[in-house]
Amino acid sequence: MNEHQDQIKPAPRSGVGCGLLIGIFLSVVIMGVALILFESAMDNEYLPFAVGMLIFYLVLGVTALAVMKNFKISVRSITGSYGRFKENIRLSGWVIPLMVISTCTAFIILALFAVINENLYHSYLELGDRLSWPAESPAIVHLLMVISAVILAPVVEEYIFRGILLSSWTIKWGATRAVIISSFIFAIFHIDPVGAFVAGVALCLIYFHTGSLLLVIFIHMINNGLAVVAMFLLPDMFATETPGNAVRQLWYVIPVLVLSLLIIWPMIRKYWPEKNALPPDIRSTE
Repeated sequence: MNEHQDQIKPAPRSGVGCGLLIGIFLSVVIMGVALILFESAMDNEYLPFAVGMLIFYLVLGVTALAVMKNFKISVRSITGSYGRFKENIRLSGWVIPLMVISTCTAFIILALFAVINENLYHSYLELGDRLSWPAESPAIVHLLMVISAVILAPVVEEYIFRGILLSSWTIKWGATRAVIISSFIFAIFHIDPVGAFVAGVALCLIYFHTGSLLLVIFIHMINNGLAVVAMFLLPDMFATETPGNAVRQLWYVIPVLVLSLLIIWPMIRKYWPEKNALPPDIRSTE
């Protein structure tokens, strides 16, 4: 760490994590109430969930803004600039191996559940079906789900996990612990926690390297957008005739996963921040 970094002692942001957890809990409760209210009032079974998801991310976004205001966290400093165009294009390309890793780890989780307990296997498939929606759904369902999944989710999640938590915990614990813990919490809110953890780490490193949350949000949008497209083009991608077939698929899933990890490993090594690195929002105010 250089002398300038030694002189900078950012004020700790104690309570940021608790504030966001309360916001997440409040968002889930409001979403649950909305689902109960709308489920009996709407004919289409997917429309209440679409409305509930929209409400969840809107409430969560308001909570994030309230936390930033309460702890005097600058939205402009966290957001950063657009960065350099060529570098942005190059870094955006990492979304491909990240998506492959996520898909492979989801297959592995499905196979593990098939081995452990057949009910777990079917429950995991049902959860995936619950988080998706069929192509023949009404236009309003498509519109609301795309707004939630492709626009609101990347913006709100990135401001929370990379913007607020990563920066605040970097001040408190240092960069390494902040990257790992914020990525872990990000992961547990996803159906594929292993793939989401790897993606979370990669997005943390890109944010540290570029200081641009806009780029990270853009990459997240690409990822979710491609996932939505894949959901319609390959609706039965994870469906297998029997749990045993899910296990047999591992003979090609695992090599693809290993290859994808080998592709992304150089980026992780290259961009991993120093232990005493300053968070991007603090660097931007120097």
